[in-house]
Amino acid sequence: MTPPHLEYYQASPFTALLGLLNKPRNVTPRSRGFFMGKENQVTDDLRIRFSTAARQIPHITGESVHVSAIHRWATRGLAGVKLRTEYAGGHKRTTMRWIRQFFAEVTAAKTGEPVRADTKSSSQSRQEKARKELEAAGI
Repeated sequence: MTPPHLEYYQASPFTALLGLLNKPRNVTPRSRGFFMGKENQVTDDLRIRFSTAARQIPHITGESVHVSAIHRWATRGLAGVKLRTEYAGGHKRTTMRWIRQFFAEVTAAKTGEPVRADTKSSSQSRQEKARKELEAAGI
């Protein structure tokens, strides 16, 4: 007897014969997070394509962004600020650090406040603070 969760897939007797039920998925290093850091996030200084950046921005903002928005930020800019990019491998690329800096500069331009000098991630700030405390303690 077929388990209830597999009944849909065995609509024809040939489905099981062809082995379509146990067909292995195509897994590549990219789909398994090969270039990603912890929690599937790209490291700050890695040059990434705009398509990858669009998938990573929700980790910062909580909202998804279309790739065309990133292209627009790089070419026309937003509030007089353009996203920093580099060409590498024939593609425009950016980094997560540059995206965070872009967000900080746009926020400053729209609110009229000066840009904060600290655009590092909170984990880097904690690491530097811990390193200074260890050096002060002589460790």
